[in-house]
Order: sequence, then structure tokens, then C-alpha cells
Amino acid sequence: MPYDAMSDQTPPLDARATLQAGHRLRFALSAAGIGTWHLDLRTRLATYDESLNRIFGLQPVETQAPLEERLARLHPEDRARVAAAIDQAVSTRADFFTLEFRIVRPDGGVRWLRDR
Repeated sequence: MPYDAMSDQTPPLDARATLQAGHRLRFALSAAGIGTWHLDLRTRLATYDESLNRIFGLQPVETQAPLEERLARLHPEDRARVAAAIDQAVSTRADFFTLEFRIVRPDGGVRWLRDR
């Protein structure tokens, strides 16, 4: 029986192209008023990008904080519901979820957000 070997001949992206693509993505997200976040399931640390911190009325830099600290910025009437939805998504290993809730910014302003 004959044997074959194959190798991937796709040229690798150079670092500059990757960096430029990242800058374009951040610019597009910011222009659209969209921020992103990531939850480390082991440490329960939530990382917010620059755009999401701007939406929350915070310094527009990437930050990392415990999930509970992030939940404290939600409207008091929405916190338990959002925390339960996140816990359920984690426990069921859901690929995504959709929530609408309010946040309270440092200046006291209230904003509605949709998380997908």
C-alpha cells in the first residue's frame, strides 16, 4: 500500500500584518461602540478591552479584574440575573449567550448594554 506525506505550504503571516489587522479590528470595534471581554474560567478574572472600559465610563485601557468586581458596576436590579446567566453559560459550556442589562457609570449615568 503506498504512503503519502503532506505539508502545509501556506506562507505564515508576518508580525506586521498581524499587528495591523489587530489595530484595524480595535478601530472598527471602537467606531461601532462595541467592546469585548474575556473570562478566565480558572481564576474568574474578567479582561475588558479599551472600548468596553470606555462604554463603562472608565479609562480606555485594557484591564483585568475579578468577575465580582465587574458585576458590581451593573445596575443593582440586574446583577443577580446577569451573574446567574454567566454561571449557567459556564456550567453548560455554552458557546455564547445574549443578555440585556443596565450599568451604572462612575458619573451616575445609567446605560443599557447588550452582551452576546
